[in-house]
Amino acid sequence: MDAFLASLAFLTRIPVPQRNRSYDPKVFSRSIIFFPMVGGIIGLVNGGLYLLLGAFLPVHVMAVLIIVVPIFMSGGIHFDGLLDTCDGIFSGRSRERSLEIMKDSRVGSMGVIAGILDILLRYSILISLPQGILPAIMIAHPVVGRWVM
Repeated sequence: MDAFLASLAFLTRIPVPQRNRSYDPKVFSRSIIFFPMVGGIIGLVNGGLYLLLGAFLPVHVMAVLIIVVPIFMSGGIHFDGLLDTCDGIFSGRSRERSLEIMKDSRVGSMGVIAGILDILLRYSILISLPQGILPAIMIAHPVVGRWVM
């Protein structure tokens, strides 16, 4: 149970009870097998939201929610990683300086551009997909994403 809770705490912002828990390296190494399950939780929340609100809200509003909910649930860890990576790679600096830029908590112009393009691409894809397959994609996408980590 500790390994599952460690994976939930690591991959999401879902509150996890911390009493008498120490997440030592052994617990974290065992937690990896639960990553797809945590992705399933994120997918079920997002898919459930779509099934509950999709009939009432316009498709464009739902597309924004489908993008934003997983980002907030995960604390934006993957989105932040994309921004940091693009800042470093597109800085045109030496390898060492690029790594320093990636570690910087501030976001540069290339990170902002990458973030905008990422959200626009996600939005465009969601709008162009047949609405009937969205729940399955919303559940499978975070599961597969956490499985390959």
